[in-house]
Amino acid sequence: GNTVMFQHLMNKRRLVQWAFGPISSCLYNLSEVDSWGEDYSVLELVVASKKNEALRILDLPPLKQLISMKWNKYGKYYFRILTFLYLSYIITFTLCCAHRPLKPREGNVTDPRDTTIFIQRNLQEAYTTHEDQVRLVGEIISVFGAIVIMLLEIPDILRFGAKRYFGKTVLGGPFHIIIISYACLVLVILVLRLTSSEGECIAMSLALVLGWCNVMYFARGFQM
Repeated sequence: GNTVMFQHLMNKRRLVQWAFGPISSCLYNLSEVDSWGEDYSVLELVVASKKNEALRILDLPPLKQLISMKWNKYGKYYFRILTFLYLSYIITFTLCCAHRPLKPREGNVTDPRDTTIFIQRNLQEAYTTHEDQVRLVGEIISVFGAIVIMLLEIPDILRFGAKRYFGKTVLGGPFHIIIISYACLVLVILVLRLTSSEGECIAMSLALVLGWCNVMYFARGFQM
């Protein structure tokens, strides 16, 4: 987090091409600075640092220009593709929830406050029609996506440690808690569906809320 020392080290490694009054053109050596091809780069260390003061280094040259260049060159395109994929995924999951396998309730209503019209179909009845087969494709995508989320998140938790990974905003912070909770709930829904157990609707409702709340994570990539 020592900005003066960092500037001193970078100035020692720079090459001044030309200078005209207060204006100059410099070349910076980015070895061990850029994260490309480096195990322990400055960018990596700043982001993973326990000290918030270290983030001030990102506002200094040449890191500020480097980050801007990386974002404009490929970062924003990757982020937009990721946004599109996530929105497509969460919409697919939502449609599967909206068209979940239900059947009309049998028997008379004994309590005037009981407004239940449909009840959950068991596993043997859940995949019989063509509409059920279409929904099954969406459900497979939903479960596969949840497994992918878990496989992507767990290595980073082990790498940074749970306290830093969930507590540091620059690493995603609370959004990681939301998306991991969502993925766990989708897997819980899978178990409940396969065992024809009750409570699937509750887990599904919580998963929908968390899944759509996580869309706010992608707002970070759009200035407006």
